[in-house]
Amino acid sequence: MLMITRWWLCLLIIGLLDTGVRAEPPLDLDARLVIAGENRVEIEKALAKVPETQRPGMEFLIANMPDDDLRSLKAEFLLENAELAYRSRESESWAKSIPIEIFYNDVLPYASINERRDNWRADFRKRFLPLVADATTTSEVATILNQKIFSILDVRYSTKRAKADQSPYESIEGKTASCTGLSVLLINACRAVGVPARFVGTPLWADGSGNHSWVEIWDDGWHFTGAAEPTGDRLDDGWFLKRAASATDEPKHAIYATSFRRTSLSFPCVWDRTLDSIPAIKVTHRYAQLRRQRIDAGASAHAVSQMQSWLSSNANLQPLALQDFAKVPLTKSDCVQAREILASKNLSILREQRAAEINARVIRHGELAMPFSYEKFGEKPSDGWSLYISLHGGGGAPAAVNDRQWENQKKLYSLEQGIYLAPRAPTNTWNLWHQEHIDVMLKRLIEGMVALEDVNWSRVYVMGYSAGGDGVYQLAPRMSDYWAAAAMMAGHPNETDAKGLRNVPFALQMGGKDTAYKRNQIAAEWKEKLATLQAADADGYRHFVKIYPGKGHWMDREDAVAIPWMAEHVRNPTPSRIVWVQDDVTHNEFYWLAVDDEHCNPRSEMIAEVDGQAIRLNGDGVEQVQVRLDDRFIDLDQPVKITCGGDTLFEDLVERTIGDLVRTLGDRGDPNLAFPHSVSVTLPKPFPQSLIGDAEIPGYKAMKTTQPIVVDGKLDESAWGSAATTAPFVDMVSGEPTQHETRASLLWDDENLYVGFNVVEPNVTAKFLERDSTIYYDNDVEIFIAGKDAYYEFEINAYGTVYEAFFVWQDAFANDLYAGDSQLQRGHPRSQDFNGVGFTDHPRGKRIAFLGYDFPNFQSAVDIQGTLNNDSDIDEGWTVELAFPWKEMTALAAGDQRSLPPQPGDQWRIELFRFNSYKTDPPEADSGGWAAGMHGVWDSHIPEIFPVVTFAE
Repeated sequence: MLMITRWWLCLLIIGLLDTGVRAEPPLDLDARLVIAGENRVEIEKALAKVPETQRPGMEFLIANMPDDDLRSLKAEFLLENAELAYRSRESESWAKSIPIEIFYNDVLPYASINERRDNWRADFRKRFLPLVADATTTSEVATILNQKIFSILDVRYSTKRAKADQSPYESIEGKTASCTGLSVLLINACRAVGVPARFVGTPLWADGSGNHSWVEIWDDGWHFTGAAEPTGDRLDDGWFLKRAASATDEPKHAIYATSFRRTSLSFPCVWDRTLDSIPAIKVTHRYAQLRRQRIDAGASAHAVSQMQSWLSSNANLQPLALQDFAKVPLTKSDCVQAREILASKNLSILREQRAAEINARVIRHGELAMPFSYEKFGEKPSDGWSLYISLHGGGGAPAAVNDRQWENQKKLYSLEQGIYLAPRAPTNTWNLWHQEHIDVMLKRLIEGMVALEDVNWSRVYVMGYSAGGDGVYQLAPRMSDYWAAAAMMAGHPNETDAKGLRNVPFALQMGGKDTAYKRNQIAAEWKEKLATLQAADADGYRHFVKIYPGKGHWMDREDAVAIPWMAEHVRNPTPSRIVWVQDDVTHNEFYWLAVDDEHCNPRSEMIAEVDGQAIRLNGDGVEQVQVRLDDRFIDLDQPVKITCGGDTLFEDLVERTIGDLVRTLGDRGDPNLAFPHSVSVTLPKPFPQSLIGDAEIPGYKAMKTTQPIVVDGKLDESAWGSAATTAPFVDMVSGEPTQHETRASLLWDDENLYVGFNVVEPNVTAKFLERDSTIYYDNDVEIFIAGKDAYYEFEINAYGTVYEAFFVWQDAFANDLYAGDSQLQRGHPRSQDFNGVGFTDHPRGKRIAFLGYDFPNFQSAVDIQGTLNNDSDIDEGWTVELAFPWKEMTALAAGDQRSLPPQPGDQWRIELFRFNSYKTDPPEADSGGWAAGMHGVWDSHIPEIFPVVTFAE
């Protein structure tokens, strides 16, 4: 409901609704005639002479044509163009059912881009209409024209054409054209016989290989074809299909379609980058959905074979990612083989690079050195040694003291099987085991031991005593993707958060009398924390906490029981749930997640969870993240969906490639942490916590009814009696109880959504009688129904007067989802930009408000229990009954293609309101707006906090 307040800002909001600045104003003749300048007489003549039936089309052209055309085109040109376009619409069978908005935008226009304005329509109609006499659909017409007109006109593709942006007759006269000129020719041929067509292109393919232009044809939706190309005998195919499917939303790699109707985007003209006068819409999303449905097994196997051949003569892996065969989609089995081959090659490289430092028993990082010693116990298993890295105590002491601690640590524990390795800390500071360089040096140490001593990547354990225990507290969570398990003995966690231990089994050993720095007390607290975390996440937070009541800081080696406990665990490099808590020392990678330096923030958190083919993300302090995908935790032969907070960030098929394996192997070093595909996503901005939290959002059930509902306002069917009702409405801003009770119920069947309001009101009043009056200044009830990219508003007062509006988020409107709905067009009367009411900083930005929208075929009725506009008696109130057909909700469902009608279990966001022209007397807090759920702000336009309605049988 569009309002700022019901009191002192009434006049302001009325002005906004009636005269607000529109991105697409309806035709303002005076303004356009002023722009026409000396050509004004021609524009006036066109308007005067156009037949009444063609006047809407002529007005559309004049309202949207470039200013240069307004100053130059003659009336005769415009009148002939309109007359022939309308004649095609009336006479050609395939043209009669084309939506009028599509006709205006993609048949009627005389130009596609900035080409010379040729008078082609009569000529092309005469030449080409006989070619398609037997066709029955726009698709057939377009493919026939694409196959025939270029040979008839004797025009072919050539880079030696005079210029890129040739007009039809410039291409015919020169006999050559670029993909741009060929596309213009085909578009005009299609439009000449009544087929909607538009110009499409990308300024730069995602692989950097150049630009391209092609054509889209409307046939109950948009379909593409390349002009004068070998695949011109069919739609939705072309040599550029794979490249188009790889397009991204980055402006230079996106795909755009031209629009004659003005939009907020301009088409990126690579032939003249100064041009910004050609309106456009982004259509990238439709091409991204065209990715391959199956993988060419032969090409996949050949790519692996080529990789092996390349590796035999190259010692550096990084250039491998740039080879053409590294971009070929792989089968699941070939991907496994490729990883194994790369792992073997990587090990051979590591052996050569790391032999000297492992043999010297010292790891270096800049000026720092970390000596180490190790001892082997037992026999090496067939899958490689286990490695136990044991961190000594000390810290904050002279080097000699820490040297003695190191010597002690070397002999402190023994193993049944494995390699026991004790490093000497590179520094002597108090935090000697959790400084930034430690992570880098330990990673290098692990890689060297794997390469030179055949350590198993997934059987690496970290343990430490005292200051070494301090280190384990911090290294275990922040490097948990390296560890099979961790054991902390007699240490202090400092600021470490236990949440980060989700996937690393953690042993905590502490003396009950170890009171220094409250180690024993903190250990007991951590025992409770870990138990609580595991209770909420049964598959994570495995732990073994033992506090020895009679022991102090020294536990007489009884803490060694943690070693066999650790040995039971093997690292899982691809867990189905990740809890990434960044420390003050940050990492760019964590299991199958990654962030770049710009988004690598201390103390940020990211949770990622796999559920079937979906991955749910939840971030705090993270704006962008790379999700690295692998068949070990999700099936890459099926579409993958990535969501955050209910928003779908990515949904598509992906391709396994050698290139991605090589790049991620280079990042991690560990082939188990190499992944064949990566998807980068931007997380929705966190919704302001100053509003309300998720726990405060109500949830309701809408029960399916088999009983016919008669919409008479009485709510007297038995189905209403058994329907679940909302809790009493609360004040929209404060959440406090209201002066009078309001409740609502929802029902549904396969035809309609039914809404019932029960309004307690001792003095039922109403003022507005005219439809779409500003009844939100009256006493009214309202329903908001939200889709993914749009929402619908319905209001009704006690007279039964109705007000409606439809809102589309601007980022979604640019994606061409609403091209077929004549009510949801930028030029539609009473459409305007909208930025909320009391909450004008929505993370998603602005909406387009269609204030003249009419929901087709809805039913509404009001029943008053009392007398209307009579304050001499006391009324009971009034009830409202509404029915909205599911079949008319396609615009709401467009963003996520939700089922209409819903399936049992589906969830929608639906809010219910009551607004009053009065307020409760102070000191009660009454905003005048009441709702099923609190909003925390005077704004009803926040779909993310609408109640969640579950459809049930």
